[in-house]
Amino acid sequence: MGMFDGKNKSKCILLHSMIMGVEKNIIIDHKNHNPLDNRKKNLRIVEPSNNSANRKGANSNNKTGVRNVHLINRYGGKQIYMVQIMRKGERFSWEFELNQFDEACKFAEEKRKELFGKYAGNG
Repeated sequence: MGMFDGKNKSKCILLHSMIMGVEKNIIIDHKNHNPLDNRKKNLRIVEPSNNSANRKGANSNNKTGVRNVHLINRYGGKQIYMVQIMRKGERFSWEFELNQFDEACKFAEEKRKELFGKYAGNG
């Protein structure tokens, strides 16, 4: 009986990688955002930037609950909605008045589609 050296000898193979027939370091995207849906028609090989673009919902710290739409407090107390989108390290931003929340939400969705195409995800 040999000594245990503390290293894990088992190998983990992700189901979606096995289905797509790729190595572990290749990124597989679940088109519908459900990691349990590993049907081949729901999987695609992507670049890291495309995988992060194809996501759903807002960040947990987003006060509006809408992806890419943020409530901003300007100096002097004025509040505005700002649509902010990052693509390949470049930040895009547009400002909307406080009474234009619906317009800001629609604009954010349109801009995601324009900038990310089929990887735009959903809001």
